[in-house]
Amino acid sequence: MVDAEHAQTARLREAPRQEDAWRGRAGEFRPHCRAEERDPAIDAVLEHVRPDDTVIDIGAGGGRIAIPVARHCRQVVAVEPSGAMRSQLEAQAAGAGVGNIMIVPSTWEDAAVEPADIVLCCHVLYAVREPELWVRKMAAKARRRVIVVMFHRPVPPNMHPLWEPVYGEKRLQLPAMAHFERLLQEMGIRYRKRMLPEREDRAYPDFDAALERAARHLYLLPGSSRYRRLEQVLKESLVETPGGLQLRWAQPMTPGLITWTTGR
Repeated sequence: MVDAEHAQTARLREAPRQEDAWRGRAGEFRPHCRAEERDPAIDAVLEHVRPDDTVIDIGAGGGRIAIPVARHCRQVVAVEPSGAMRSQLEAQAAGAGVGNIMIVPSTWEDAAVEPADIVLCCHVLYAVREPELWVRKMAAKARRRVIVVMFHRPVPPNMHPLWEPVYGEKRLQLPAMAHFERLLQEMGIRYRKRMLPEREDRAYPDFDAALERAARHLYLLPGSSRYRRLEQVLKESLVETPGGLQLRWAQPMTPGLITWTTGR
């Protein structure tokens, strides 16, 4: 599924592929300042974190989970391959006065890290080609518990319906939570799942903001014929809501927390 989705992207995309795909977007993954925007996964994760714990955060991004967790444990080891994300994480941690995060500039496959009490992976596994290898390494590095947070639908689902009217074919989907659960079952891992509060789809302040985000997700170049087609499709698809403009088919995303103990 991952290879097919990536191949479709490579075949259709107009925008050139960047070496660091998160450059220009890393700020979206910093910790939220307003309480109402706080990721519900944070409190669910913290239920398993003890003050003297070390925590490995795989794909820590801009620190949305790593920084709040670091306030409640001895150390967070943030494994993050993106330079843009690491820069955002460093800046956010410094601004928050959090000094117990050690950043490892690596993919999880190549990361040389010591075992930790908890190994955490939030919204990263969707595009992993060899998830069994990831799971085995997570379990090997977790002294007490592995925690995985994923959405119940492939990401980003509310952008998928735009592909067919723009490209003439449906968007191929990445794996999601149900696929990961089947993998764990096949591996004989006994886990627990807890569904977390729904997250509403983002609302856009104006049409230009919606167009910019949609064009980025569809890898379009401004001014192209497909870009102009997207403009028309969005004009027919956006509706006014109290929070701003939303796609008329947008549905909330439901994350789930999957966890298991490693028995050590």
